[in-house]
Amino acid sequence: CARSLVERAREAEENEETAKAKGLYDDALAQFADDSLDPLLPEVLRWKGTLMRENGETESAFRCYTKSLEKAMLIGSEGLVAHALNCLGTIAQRRGDQKETERLYAQASEFAERARDGRLLGMIEQNRGVLASMRGDFAKAAGFYSNSLGAFEMAGDAEPMSWVLNNLGILHTKIRNFDEARGHLERGRAIAVNRGDAVVENVTTLNLAEVWMGLGRLDTADKYCALALEQAQRR
Repeated sequence: CARSLVERAREAEENEETAKAKGLYDDALAQFADDSLDPLLPEVLRWKGTLMRENGETESAFRCYTKSLEKAMLIGSEGLVAHALNCLGTIAQRRGDQKETERLYAQASEFAERARDGRLLGMIEQNRGVLASMRGDFAKAAGFYSNSLGAFEMAGDAEPMSWVLNNLGILHTKIRNFDEARGHLERGRAIAVNRGDAVVENVTTLNLAEVWMGLGRLDTADKYCALALEQAQRR
């Protein structure tokens, strides 16, 4: 019954029916006893928390994520613990508490590695890279992004690989390492083209235009700008 309610809730989320999705998550949570150690319970709490977070209800999201972590620890699932810690990290980041954000992401990374969840590890390391880049620590950010890319490669997950490659491209552009930036962006763009992902293809194309500008190749930069505009118009 809980799984059926969750499926309906996630469908409502996709249709941007926030109130309906929240109600269905609450109905699903009501199916569990207070002392339940069902592995689905911390996931439902986390999904509801993310819905609340995306709706701007930060404190409600925090409470859901905290309960998710508590249940995950009682169940003894390293993967579920990693997911909850990562989500709590996003709350700390939203609150502007960088020290707590770093601590939570670092813990989440450790648990994801123990759980051998490559996709989750890649997501967490990417979050750590974004945080380091925002602080201007580009060397540390590059390390986190590289860890993220490696984890996604091991998981064989092409979609997030293209995201990280784009982030690496932006990072190396900022530090004027244009040749390396170009390599990352071209690889990310190729993945996006192969997947038919028009959004990432467009973003990487535009970022490549900036790289060519940095290299002093204004004619090539202009071509990439025109291509990016054409792609955007098609979308």
